[in-house]
Amino acid sequence: GTGDQLIRAVAAGLKVLVPPQAALARLGGDEFAIVFPTKELNDAPALRLGEQILDFLSEPLELGRRVVVVGASIGIASSPEGRIDREELVRRADLAMYKAKEAGRARMTCYETAMDAHREERNALELDLRRAIEMEELTLAYQPLVDASSCEMIGVEALVRWNRPGHGPISPESFIPIAETSGLIEALGLLVLRRACKAAQQWPDLHVAVNVSPGQFRSPAFADYVRSVLNETEIEAGRVTLEITEGYIIQNPERTRKSIERLKMLGVKVALDDFGSGFSSIGYLRQFGFDRIKIDRSLTMDVLEDNRAREMLKATVALARSLDIPVTAEGIETEEQGRALQGFGCDELQGYFYGKPMPEAEISKRLAVQKAAALDEERDAAA
Repeated sequence: GTGDQLIRAVAAGLKVLVPPQAALARLGGDEFAIVFPTKELNDAPALRLGEQILDFLSEPLELGRRVVVVGASIGIASSPEGRIDREELVRRADLAMYKAKEAGRARMTCYETAMDAHREERNALELDLRRAIEMEELTLAYQPLVDASSCEMIGVEALVRWNRPGHGPISPESFIPIAETSGLIEALGLLVLRRACKAAQQWPDLHVAVNVSPGQFRSPAFADYVRSVLNETEIEAGRVTLEITEGYIIQNPERTRKSIERLKMLGVKVALDDFGSGFSSIGYLRQFGFDRIKIDRSLTMDVLEDNRAREMLKATVALARSLDIPVTAEGIETEEQGRALQGFGCDELQGYFYGKPMPEAEISKRLAVQKAAALDEERDAAA
């Protein structure tokens, strides 16, 4: 299959790059190890090799008629004068690799003793997170999505929150990656989706958007999970939008297409989130049939000051509209930004100017005020 071809292609490239006296081994799955002696008593030789490997893997790989983009995370550990045994050396390199992964794509990190303390804290956080998911102690906040023309709330984005006992609020940026790597992401994602759909039952006039992590999207059973939640909560599928970031699409275009097709057969909508923050491609918009794109705040925040950002934003929205894809702009913090983005053609806006993430009860209150105002307007018009 393609996966085996990819592993073989990467292995062939690594063989060319490693020093003559090095041993190259595949540890399993998509993990490789390289061991080599050096006369330098520091990590410089390993860092030089790591740089070459990252450069090699940053280039697209041709597999038959397909082009695949891969990345790597590299952990480096050394044993001065052979004082550290093999098992400990591999453990340290593994620890450094996970640290590199946490820092983002295409990184390398050298082992430091502080990483052991970090790993202990990470393990404790994972145990607490597992318990919080099992006990359903996580909560959701909802950020309003407003109509660009009327500024009325027409939807909400569900955002997970965790108040860790003894530690206070923990940022999703800290615990979502741990859920991903520890196999907890499916249970966490299911909990968020179920709770968001349940809350949306009381808001029949609003649609609800839920973020989907790569870990969930990779699961062959994900569409079945979504179906079961829709049946259980009895919410119309068309009111639910699942948001996916483009990073996963780049790594797995074929699997992404199949997953999106299965989800759309259920009637839910699929949005491309954070468009413009990374490798944004026009091809994705045409290829995957997204129901909506969400423009990343990195593009919207400078729309009033930066001519280049403004022109890029205009072109992005015009492109989406030419493909009949509606556009949400994120990160709106002022009325002027909102007006500018509406003028460019965005039909939906989101940001602190329209409302910070808030509890379910606050959304219900805001909706009640909005409905009362609409009734007053109708009465005034009829008078």
